[in-house]
Amino acid sequence: MDDDLPPRGSETYLGDGLYASFDGWQVLLRAPREGGDHWVGLQPDVYRSLIRWVRSYALLKKHMGEPATSNYAAGRVAGLREAAHWLEDAADRLYGEQHTEQWLKGAGQYFRQLADEAEASANATNAVPPTDKLMEARG
Repeated sequence: MDDDLPPRGSETYLGDGLYASFDGWQVLLRAPREGGDHWVGLQPDVYRSLIRWVRSYALLKKHMGEPATSNYAAGRVAGLREAAHWLEDAADRLYGEQHTEQWLKGAGQYFRQLADEAEASANATNAVPPTDKLMEARG
């Protein structure tokens, strides 16, 4: 049994009367109705197409809660913070070379500021817009 896959035959309630299961190939969506269940099977290529479609519209992407921070952005922020720490630490270890020490501290502060700005930018693009903005965009 693979813990990374849902058990065959099990269903998970997603909300709004929709259930999801996995048949070994596709994600099955079931919506129970009085006259019988409605089914949709999302094969891997259809699922990827749905995700690409959502991501192709910035406002829809935000509304659906798609994370804007990629591994690249997270790595960039971490790298900038590490560089700032290294520069500030190097400045603290210098004795007597005041000009170099000040330059290193200034560079460290600049890298820390870049990291803060990159993180704020990633978080801002992750914000979910108010529903009225979404409706306004739909026209």
